[in-house]
Amino acid sequence: MGEPERIDVPKQVRAGALIDLISTMGFDSFTQHLDVAVDLIRPFYPQGQTAMNTGVEYTRITSLAPGYSLAVSLRAGHKSSTPIALGFGFALTTAGGRGLALDYANRGFAGP
Repeated sequence: MGEPERIDVPKQVRAGALIDLISTMGFDSFTQHLDVAVDLIRPFYPQGQTAMNTGVEYTRITSLAPGYSLAVSLRAGHKSSTPIALGFGFALTTAGGRGLALDYANRGFAGP
C-alpha cells in the first residue's frame, strides 16, 4: 500500500458582489453601465486580517455605424494594502461579434 494522499484545506475564503447601479435605478442600461464591485478575503491559515477590494467602472456604448459599436470605460479600484488604481479601456465591436479591445491601468507601487 502506498502513502495516503495529502489534501490541502482551503487557506482563505473569498466572497464578492457586483451591481450595475444604472440598470438597478431603472435607467437605460443598453448604452451605459456603472458597475460597483466589492470583494472580501478572509484568511484562515495563518490567521490574518480580512481584506477588502473595491472597484467602480463606468462604460458608455456608442453606435458608430450599423453593426459597429464603440465602448469607452473608465475604472478605479482599491486593494486593502495598495494605492488606488486608475484605468480606461476602449472596445470596438462588429455585428459578427468580432472586435478589438485596448485596456490601460496605472497602479501604484507599494514598495518595501
